[in-house]
Amino acid sequence: MTLAAAARTRTWTEEEYLALPETKPYLELVDGQITEKCMGDSDHSFLQARLSGYFDRYTQRRKGGRIATEGRARFSKPGGSLSSFRLPDVAYYAPGVPAVVEGTKLLLPPTIAVEIRSRAESFASQRRKCRWYLENGVPECWLIDPVARTVEIFDASRDGEPLPFDGAITSRLLPGFRLKLAELFSVLDQQ
Repeated sequence: MTLAAAARTRTWTEEEYLALPETKPYLELVDGQITEKCMGDSDHSFLQARLSGYFDRYTQRRKGGRIATEGRARFSKPGGSLSSFRLPDVAYYAPGVPAVVEGTKLLLPPTIAVEIRSRAESFASQRRKCRWYLENGVPECWLIDPVARTVEIFDASRDGEPLPFDGAITSRLLPGFRLKLAELFSVLDQQ
């Protein structure tokens, strides 16, 4: 039995979760329940690296912001109830937005969370995760699917709006950022 399977039998505190050894697949804590984060395949990894590179170039041009990949982000609930921890595949922190919980190495909720769907994950579960991010303080989430080569945008006005195949990722949170889907997914065609 895996640690995550054993963990589903009870509610976990933040302290218990943080005391667990870091293992792969990574574990997330949501409302006291531990779940395994699906391990991505090569397409997932290639897209994660490509997108991180675009974000990095953007932050260098704009003189600010930070990027994290699969970093443990802490989401605090009002009223002191249980905290949750998610590991977005890619997280962007806008300039001036704190990225780290003071006095710790834990990340705060990002400005944009990106989830890249693994083959073992359903669209429904990934869309729920993007909506969860929005409900917990992340202004925008992108759901990228390497198999269908699609991108869906979640924000205050869009609930999983698919971008056209010949479209580009843009965001009001990233002035001047434009990434054509064909360019993003071209990394999957390289030998």
